[in-house]
Amino acid sequence: MEASTAKASVTQRKLCTNVKNAVYKGKITKEVNKDSKLKMLVLNARSIVKIEKRLELQTYVKLHGYKIIAVTESWATPEISDSEIGLDGFVLFRKDRRDVREGKGGGVLLYVSNELRCVQVDKFNAFKCESVWVELQEDLRANVIVGVCYKSTSISEQELKNLFSVIKEASSGRCLVVGDFNYPSINWENWECNKEDEEFVDLVQDNFFISTCKSAYTRE
Repeated sequence: MEASTAKASVTQRKLCTNVKNAVYKGKITKEVNKDSKLKMLVLNARSIVKIEKRLELQTYVKLHGYKIIAVTESWATPEISDSEIGLDGFVLFRKDRRDVREGKGGGVLLYVSNELRCVQVDKFNAFKCESVWVELQEDLRANVIVGVCYKSTSISEQELKNLFSVIKEASSGRCLVVGDFNYPSINWENWECNKEDEEFVDLVQDNFFISTCKSAYTRE
């Protein structure tokens, strides 16, 4: 299981995070770990449908008090009900790979604590790509869009275009985008990349996102 953790503070004027594989619009402050209201977990599950992984995740979430959980590579299918992959105390939002195209694996999930007010963003979720989006409504003056995305190595040109389009549209307001984008060659310190990665780097820069790819991840 790949896992990364983040503490996020959502206020009227700022959005602070420390998420692996994430980009966001907002302002970085050094107080992110001191003044945190939400804890977020981002992970590549490589099959959340396995009961052992869900039990492990449930225990880990309770232990650390996460309020938002973003999952890539859920490997869920339409035959698997929400109740089968749900977590106690959380509302589940999902998009399976087969909602986008034929094929195995893939898929994204967002678990949001039922202590938080949120709604799914239908206009973003309508894009044919592996991403799912919600709007946190804790403060009407500072609502924030949260999206989790997965770009597989087998993604088609059209699906990649759809993924970039929805990220660009979401970036018109306050948003936090996390996920697994499969761009290991990008150097986030100096923006160096190969030709194949240039479009993603341009997307990040043109929409004033800030990469927070700082912490290492592990796979078990």
